[in-house]
Amino acid sequence: MPRAPKDFPVPRFPGMDVNEINYRKTEDEQEKALRLHKEKLLFYFKELPAYVFGFAFLGVSAFYCYWVLFTPSTSPEERRYAWSALSAVLGGIVGIVYGRSTK
Repeated sequence: MPRAPKDFPVPRFPGMDVNEINYRKTEDEQEKALRLHKEKLLFYFKELPAYVFGFAFLGVSAFYCYWVLFTPSTSPEERRYAWSALSAVLGGIVGIVYGRSTK
């Protein structure tokens, strides 16, 4: 059963009052190493695959669009679709880079 909190005399200053006082648990080296290891694994298995898949998808899409644009046998309508898809892919890349730099 946890102990009841004790009142602690806090000095009062004119025009100011105390909101709250918090205690935080200190972290020893073993707990810190374990926490950092868990965060690293979380990054490797949760965040990194999403980035790899996203950039691979954008790269393959851009390669296909360039291939369609510079193949002489493609029709003008296919080239228009390739230009619009390529501009969307490049806009997505710029959006990702710009959005990451502003956080």
